[in-house]
Amino acid sequence: MSLPPISSNLSVWEHWRRHAERTPDREAIVHWRAGDEPFRWRWAALMQAVQPMAARLQEAGIRRGEVCALIVRHDPRFYPLYLAVSAVGAYLTSFFWTLAQNTGSTLEGLALRLMMPSASAKGFEEATR
Repeated sequence: MSLPPISSNLSVWEHWRRHAERTPDREAIVHWRAGDEPFRWRWAALMQAVQPMAARLQEAGIRRGEVCALIVRHDPRFYPLYLAVSAVGAYLTSFFWTLAQNTGSTLEGLALRLMMPSASAKGFEEATR
């Protein structure tokens, strides 16, 4: 199987958006955690979840070309947040929650300040619902 050529003048976000328009009912992501039932994102639901998160990121001042750092747990809400960062044209770097726990660091607070300088942890929770 060969992969289709990727146009260099389209962003990753634009490719995802176009794919979602063509195949809204297809599975986009299957999130699985040992012991749990898989959580299945279909393209339409995933893209619908992206919109309020992207709006919240823009309200918080995240702009094209900026870097967003996130502390994430193994959670299905990560995927629309990842796409939302791409939708606003920012770049994502992430740290896994276990890294912050194991090092005893304050990475979560740092990530919140980098991602949303004027936001609190409560604001982040609201943006990822």
